[in-house]
Amino acid sequence: MMAPEPYLGAYPLEHRFMGVDIVWYLAAILGVCITASLGVFVRRISPGNDSTIVFGRFFIGAVCLGLGLGLTGTLDIAQITRISWVLVVSGVLMALLVVCYVKAIQTGTLASASFLLYLGPLIAAGLSSILTKVGISVANWALLGCAFIGAILITNRNPEDDQGKNRGIVYGLAAGFFYGLYLTANNKDIMVDLPGPLITLCQFAIASIAILPSVVSSGINLERADIPWLLAIGVLHGFIALTLVVTSLTHLSTVGYGTISYLEPLAAAILGLVLYKEKLTIRQWIGCGLVLAAGVTRVIFAAT
Repeated sequence: MMAPEPYLGAYPLEHRFMGVDIVWYLAAILGVCITASLGVFVRRISPGNDSTIVFGRFFIGAVCLGLGLGLTGTLDIAQITRISWVLVVSGVLMALLVVCYVKAIQTGTLASASFLLYLGPLIAAGLSSILTKVGISVANWALLGCAFIGAILITNRNPEDDQGKNRGIVYGLAAGFFYGLYLTANNKDIMVDLPGPLITLCQFAIASIAILPSVVSSGINLERADIPWLLAIGVLHGFIALTLVVTSLTHLSTVGYGTISYLEPLAAAILGLVLYKEKLTIRQWIGCGLVLAAGVTRVIFAAT
């Protein structure tokens, strides 16, 4: 869906980039960078709390988002009751993709987890073309093929690599697949007609409910030192980053934000390299580059 016309605002011309206030580019970049740092926060929490992390991410985020909407007078309870099966499915898919992504972060490298996650938009593009019976163009087939080759190169590890990292790749692929399904479910042609923030609030609430049985089953094994990190995940990643992204989306073009969003896997890869000395082979870096190139090109094609 195309974003609205860029808002020119009150900032002087020298503070604009391509006709848009530079503050919105900075907001988008900051939101993406916060999202990219999720792995750092996840790894600070004691092992065995995967479900608790996911629940906190959505529940705390939903509470903050609900309070924000309430304080701004945009929380319409009557509209929230218009829940459709597509909205429920999208909330469950959101929970599944974050569960898999968290497991990919914990068992693999940040680079492989994030780049495999970003196969999602390309998977969604293919699925949407099939579901709408529009067909997939030669260019889109080429981009999907490029991303597929990139995924093969990323996942093509040496036999002597530890099984934990191999599991991380499997979880990363699963996260990308569920992300693709989630984006497909959010297609404007089938999603319930509600304002974006309200849809997100409902999805967060549904995702929290969906993951709750797993939390009860596995138990909460948090230590006192884990609590600030869990709160930070909910507030920073579930609310602040989301607010920055949603706000910037209303002022940037689709191609502008779409391109910026692909800074996330790059930033995650850099964090993994700097903080955890995670190294990829040349072959894997080429794979990451192919996924990145296919994703950015797809964004540009979608806007033209």
